[in-house]
Amino acid sequence: MTTFPGNRHEDSSVTLDEVLAVCERSIERHDPTVEQSLTLRYPQYSDEIQVFFRCQGVIERVAEPVFAALSGVRPPPSLSEYESLVEVGRGGMGVVYKGRHRATGRMDAVKFIHPDRVSSLSKMDGEGLVARFRRECLMAAQVAHQNIVPVYHVGECEQGVYYSMRFVDGPTLHDLMTDPSLSPQQSARYIEQVARAIEALHQHGILHGDIKPHNIVVDSETEIPLIGDFGLAAMESSGCLDTSSEFMGTPGYLPPEVVQSLREDAPGNVNAVLGATISADVYGLGSTLYALLTGGPPHPGETAQARLASTLARDVVSVRTHNPKIPRLLAEICQKALARDPRHRFSTAAELADALEIWLNQPDWSRHFPKLGHVLFAVAPLLLLSNMAVYFMLRSAYWQSLVWMPVFASYIPLFVGFSLSGHAFTPAGRPALRALWSTWIGHFAASASSYISLRLLLAPDQHLVMAAFYACFAAISALTFFVNSAHFWVSYRWIGFGWMWIAVGVSVVPDGAPLIIGIGSSLTACVIAIQERRAQTISSSLRYPESSLDCLSR
Repeated sequence: MTTFPGNRHEDSSVTLDEVLAVCERSIERHDPTVEQSLTLRYPQYSDEIQVFFRCQGVIERVAEPVFAALSGVRPPPSLSEYESLVEVGRGGMGVVYKGRHRATGRMDAVKFIHPDRVSSLSKMDGEGLVARFRRECLMAAQVAHQNIVPVYHVGECEQGVYYSMRFVDGPTLHDLMTDPSLSPQQSARYIEQVARAIEALHQHGILHGDIKPHNIVVDSETEIPLIGDFGLAAMESSGCLDTSSEFMGTPGYLPPEVVQSLREDAPGNVNAVLGATISADVYGLGSTLYALLTGGPPHPGETAQARLASTLARDVVSVRTHNPKIPRLLAEICQKALARDPRHRFSTAAELADALEIWLNQPDWSRHFPKLGHVLFAVAPLLLLSNMAVYFMLRSAYWQSLVWMPVFASYIPLFVGFSLSGHAFTPAGRPALRALWSTWIGHFAASASSYISLRLLLAPDQHLVMAAFYACFAAISALTFFVNSAHFWVSYRWIGFGWMWIAVGVSVVPDGAPLIIGIGSSLTACVIAIQERRAQTISSSLRYPESSLDCLSR
């Protein structure tokens, strides 16, 4: 804001010419605050200041069409339903304006087919493009989904065909691609939601045809991704073909079969080369996920033609080549969506969404139980001591009948450790909470029922009861870790194999069973604790935060 020296009250030493000179300089700097500030500061010239800016507004409105004609930039269209249309986006296919709906006061986005895009085609092809655009917009308006930008109206005016839809205030996924705080989990969550929306379109017979990060906007308030631009490649300039291009889609994100069709079909046949299929939309979802994970399209290149050539010549490089710390299963999901052969991709967008949902719902002990590694180091010696107590109690006739107390007391420090290692559980953490407690409460229940059954069958020989019990205990532990290997850390399977051999070992050396079980339990706790500490260290050093105990990320 421009200011004059002196106090903030009326200054009679400043002439009207000086005030008007400041007004002229503010016009050059596009400073919108000057009129109000000068009126308050110099009330003796308030009428002259207001007249100056009123005249300036008239001059700008009169001169705008002239400047637009000279610069090649068209003024905003005049629509009776909207006021204050302002251009907010432009691409090879369309122009996007933001305006206020007169009847409701709602801020909408109004999108026009670029007049130059239609005029570059033959009359028949141009009419076909407009008809296709209008038909798909009308169909999209019938699809109600929380991740689809709602279409309000499709119309036509002197400037061309247009449709209005909800104006979403927020960044596009293209804006978030290079954000270092964007984790693989958040990227997968965005694409899972968008894939559900695309499946809803497919169920209504609508094919998008141009899925890419630029066409997906994340609402700033709700963090919900919304997809729009149904059949209209708009709001994208970098990497697209020029306005004379004869197809819809964005090089770098197109599937190979569509790129191949560009070379085989006759130019000018727009409908023949649109490439909109269910499989192509699945590929577009995979391409968008790839871009979020790596910061660029699956087929990079300096020019559109270079990207098209790369699509035909090379397979997609795995996202783990760019960042080896991206979870392996997520990389495999992305790679399947980008398979060169459409038959090897997910057959529907729903299948891709289901795969991402399963991956996202895998519990993560390290994230939801951040202190687990520290606690298990403290629990390990207690597990050894409790089983040593059993060993000595079995050699005492007086204490034999009470050996069950240290056996099952060892669960107490384990469960206390689980409670101390967690933190405030959000809804996202509840699956991990349920999995952890369900697994080990189940372990306790199976062990307790085994002990009771064996005591009933083999009493009064307490040595035989404990030898058989420890074999069952080791087998139950093996099963537990095999199950955990499918949900948490894949190397739990090796711990499971270890407990299988312990089950055999305690049967061979029944007198030493308590010591064998004690050493095995203590070592298992230490191994998991070391892995937890290591995972926390790795996670903190990653560019992308990730599930540090994802069973397929190691």
